[in-house]
Amino acid sequence: MSMIIRVPSVNWAGKGFPNTRPFIPTGLTYGFDLRTRSSMLTDVTGAYTITPMRTDASLGIFNQTDATILVPVDNDLGQRVELGYLQSSEAVAAFAWGGAPFTIMVAGRGGGVAFPTGKVVISAPNGGILYDFGSQVGINGFTLDLAISTGQQYSRIENGSPSLLPDPTSRSVTQPQVHFLTYDGTNWTLYNKTFALSATGTNTSLSVGNPIAVSSTPTQGKVNLGGNAHQTSTLNAYYPVIYQTAKWNRVLSVAEMDDQYARTKATRPLLAL
Repeated sequence: MSMIIRVPSVNWAGKGFPNTRPFIPTGLTYGFDLRTRSSMLTDVTGAYTITPMRTDASLGIFNQTDATILVPVDNDLGQRVELGYLQSSEAVAAFAWGGAPFTIMVAGRGGGVAFPTGKVVISAPNGGILYDFGSQVGINGFTLDLAISTGQQYSRIENGSPSLLPDPTSRSVTQPQVHFLTYDGTNWTLYNKTFALSATGTNTSLSVGNPIAVSSTPTQGKVNLGGNAHQTSTLNAYYPVIYQTAKWNRVLSVAEMDDQYARTKATRPLLAL
């Protein structure tokens, strides 16, 4: 008599990648791991995809599918997004206070290469976008951004300036960092797990509208998972590097975020995440 053991979500191909999915599964909407491989543009649930889209305002190129905007970095552990953005298949939509809670995680950094002077339109970049839900450089939706001069990563929530800034200390813009943004219908909290810091605000204290408005342009009504889609300015077009990004349809506990942070670090033990 023999015994057959079936192990789900395991890859025996010997490609040097972890065998199991690196995301907490309960409530997971999507989880993208951008290590260089053929499946990196489909999330681990199989429900969502991302499409590399070229945006070059200097040439009038917008929303053009182009995989060459992705440049593998850190020994194929992540992707630098150059002159474009990653368009998710997730649609953006306005949502009212008290609505569906969520947690968003982004592991990323600044790209560390100069933005080409010949590509500047209106303004040279002073920052970059790691995650964007219906905002870009406007005052709609919410984002996770980074500043070139300080290396700080922060969230804008219906605001053109930082709403939540957990880390007041300047860092190298190329310092990898792991952030979790949670929303429970009233409270917004941004956790910087790399430096064990957090910042919290409420809908009221942050002057967030009800409903929270979003912009359907220029990302064609989709979530932007890293990079610049703006068509009239390169103000936020600094190249980001994305390692992982995920969304859950609930607020993770602090213990669960610590667990996810450990899983993320385990996929890239040589990075100072």
